[in-house]
Amino acid sequence: MKPCKHWLLQTSHRYAIGRTTMALLIGMQLSIQYNSRVLLVHDEHSSQRFQTVFTRSNKKGTEPIEDQLMGSYHHAVLEGWVAIERLARSQQLTPELFVSATTPMIPQLDRLEIPDQGMHGIMDINQDMPMEYWEKITNSAASAYDIILWDVDLQHEVLMGINHLGRLHLMPQEMNVLDYIQSRLIDGERTMNQIGIFNMHDERLSMNIQHIKRKCKGAKLYALAYDSGIRQSMAEGTLIPYYLKEHHRKERKEQVPLVEGIAVLAKGIMDMSHAIGRSGWEGDKRWG
Repeated sequence: MKPCKHWLLQTSHRYAIGRTTMALLIGMQLSIQYNSRVLLVHDEHSSQRFQTVFTRSNKKGTEPIEDQLMGSYHHAVLEGWVAIERLARSQQLTPELFVSATTPMIPQLDRLEIPDQGMHGIMDINQDMPMEYWEKITNSAASAYDIILWDVDLQHEVLMGINHLGRLHLMPQEMNVLDYIQSRLIDGERTMNQIGIFNMHDERLSMNIQHIKRKCKGAKLYALAYDSGIRQSMAEGTLIPYYLKEHHRKERKEQVPLVEGIAVLAKGIMDMSHAIGRSGWEGDKRWG
C-alpha cells in the first residue's frame, strides 16, 4: 500500500476552531516523536492566523518589531511559492529545490505559504497551470517530506494532483457530531484516510467522548485535552517554545495531557500514513 503523505485539516463546524494551531502542534510532534520531515502548507488566509505564533503581544503601546517586519517577511515567504511554480513550469523542479523554497521552523519542520486571490484559493492564480505542473509540485513535496499537512481553505477538487489524500477533521464536543462522523468518517469515501479530532475537550466530559466512540466504532477518533497555556502562548507569540517545553516535561515522566494526546494522535497518523519513523531527533541539542 502506498504511503498517504498528504493530510488536509478541516473543521466540521463553525465552532471547531484551532485548525492552524493544531496543524503546527501535529507537525512539531511528528518531527520530534518520529524524526519525520514535515511540511506545513498555508494559504494567505490561514497564514494570517499563523503569524500570531511569532508576533508578541503589544506592550506599552509600542509596535512589536515583528509587525514592523511583517510586510517584508510576508513577501519573502510568498517568494518561495513563486520560485516553486516557476521551476515547475520550466521542468526544473526537484525535491531539493522544493525544500530550498520553504521556510524552516524547527529541525525537520518547514512551512510553505501559498497565495490566494478570491474565494477559490490557488485556483485563481493557477487557472492557467496545466495539471501536470500541479502534480509535479505535489509529487516533489511528497519526495522531499514524509508528511505534508495542508492548512488551507480549499475544496477537494483543487487537490486533484494528490493521489492519496487523508483528512483530519476538527470537531466540537457536541452530541450532534454523530451524524457528521457517520457520514464523513464511516460512510464517506472509503479510499480516503479519515481521522476525527475532538480539539481541546473538557476532561469532565470524558464520558461523552466514550459514548461517541462506542456509537462510531468504525471511525478513528482522538480527543485532545484542554490546555490553558496554549491560548496564553499564542497571545505572547511563544507557542513553539511552549510546546517544546511541555514535551520536555513529558520526557521527564511528568503528566502532560495535551502532549500525551497529540503523541497518540501522531502515532495514529503515522499508522494510517504507512510512513516510517526515524530515531535520533536532536532538536533539543540544536535549539537548546
